[in-house]
Amino acid sequence: MAKEFSFELIRGDTKSVGFEITDEEGKPLELTEGDEIYFTLKNNYNTKDYVLQKKYTDFTLRYDIETSEATITLEHDDTCDLAYGTYVYDVKVKIADYWETVFLGEITLNEHSTWKNNE
Repeated sequence: MAKEFSFELIRGDTKSVGFEITDEEGKPLELTEGDEIYFTLKNNYNTKDYVLQKKYTDFTLRYDIETSEATITLEHDDTCDLAYGTYVYDVKVKIADYWETVFLGEITLNEHSTWKNNE
């Protein structure tokens, strides 16, 4: 079963979040070249359409084999034009033909006063 983790972020801010990548038994999943991590953000779980999807394949900078933690970074341009409110997300790992949803939850985008056209 996927772990649940929800968080808030000010729309347009850069935020890095670490996720422990383990199987259902809590054992670390070893990621190597060819494996993939997907971060998908949607308005709700019932839609096929996503608002944002990021695919990570280069684990040299984003995955710590010692702690089995992968870092997902939401950049300014990922959220700066999204509507305020609460979204759902999941983090899936693809190792060869094996898929595992390791995290899911909600992300709330909070208001701010500086818009992209003010930068």
